Amino acid sequence: MHYPTCTFSTPASGLILGAKGVLFGVTDVGGISNPSCAQGCGTVFQMEPPTGQGGHWTETTIYQFTGQNGDGNGPKGLVAAANGVLYGATAGGGSSACPNGCGTIFKLTPPSSLGGPWTETVVYSFQGGSDSSTPTAGLAIDKTGAIYGTTNGYYGALGQGTVFQFIP
Repeated sequence: MHYPTCTFSTPASGLILGAKGVLFGVTDVGGISNPSCAQGCGTVFQMEPPTGQGGHWTETTIYQFTGQNGDGNGPKGLVAAANGVLYGATAGGGSSACPNGCGTIFKLTPPSSLGGPWTETVVYSFQGGSDSSTPTAGLAIDKTGAIYGTTNGYYGALGQGTVFQFIP
């Protein structure tokens, strides 16, 4: 058995399986480093299986969070929609209602041409308080495409986490 090797830092959740055996995952840190994320703001990566027996997996970073302009930081899991779009949550970034941002739900749209860039879009920013904040666990997706997750609720309602549903 051949195990894939990775060049990224601190995987933050389990992997999900995409088309043709491609694995997707996130790292809590790594990627772009700046004052808001000294060790990097996190990444989304893919691992393509070997083309032949005994071959090596190919790792590609498909998105690096900047922690700026609300794109979030510290991604915490992914789910795949039927159309190949990936959805995930970040523990920080987004709304400035929380000291380090309240967290986001983001979407990554696959490239329109082979080898092109994935497109990241923040589809929701948590607001703290009764909206809660800081999603920190994996996500689930149902057959209708609704996404479910949990938050820690560290800001506003300290320790009062929530279960949320997001409908893209």
